[in-house]
Amino acid sequence: MARSPQARARVEPPCTSNAQVREQWLEALELSHATRRVTHHPIEPGVHVIIVPASYLLDRKMALVEADILATMGQVPRLERGVRLGLESIEEFGLSLAADFREWMGDYGRLVADGRVRVMVFVDLARLEAGLIDHLRKAEVRVDFNSPLTFFHRGGLIDYANVLEAAAAMVFEGRALADAAARLAAEATARLQLYAQTFFRLSNFYPQCAWRIERDTFVMELAMPGKSISLALPYWELRGGAAVAQRVLQAWRERIETLLREVAPYAHAGVPRTYAA
Repeated sequence: MARSPQARARVEPPCTSNAQVREQWLEALELSHATRRVTHHPIEPGVHVIIVPASYLLDRKMALVEADILATMGQVPRLERGVRLGLESIEEFGLSLAADFREWMGDYGRLVADGRVRVMVFVDLARLEAGLIDHLRKAEVRVDFNSPLTFFHRGGLIDYANVLEAAAAMVFEGRALADAAARLAAEATARLQLYAQTFFRLSNFYPQCAWRIERDTFVMELAMPGKSISLALPYWELRGGAAVAQRVLQAWRERIETLLREVAPYAHAGVPRTYAA
């Protein structure tokens, strides 16, 4: 069930720094190693970890380990939009990461990667949502927060992001919720701006056509005697960086100009020969 705006307002935007998060991570790992037991640690508001140290795993039968983990999970506070991640699941996400836990955790990272230390991370996506709303309010971008896909709206344009992947990348890289929200907001805003600029350019290069936006698609329509011809251009194809956007624009140019040349003998409007992408 979707939460009301009043419910969202009660969740404070995250403000912990990346440096503070990594400091808490290392303190939690050191404490767990020293106590030789399953431990729960808050990393920041909305992020909690349960650590099973190597020494504990060696001394206990698996059934007892699982029982202790379940008991320790009871210490994790209720999370409004909680998700659970295991650090060992990093390969399942296939993310491109600058430096994951195997580097910044040092020796502990290698122990986790080898399966000698187990780490479960609990993330409250409601905190990430609050951060996104806080960042995007001034940009007049509306957030339709869902998991795994969250949608961003500005005027008639729409963009999306996989928030589970964003949360996983945040955890694996040892970053804070505030940083994850800032990155998502900046990326969504940049893509929405790219879509708007592309629509403006196309509609100006081909003013003899009518242009409109239908959800994730630019629609070009050319009036003909007794009928009209339309072309759909899904603008989400522009995602993926400047090089991808340039290739997509070139392909769109070829499609548009091929269509206009084909209908030129039947149309009353003039057809431009080309335009600069």
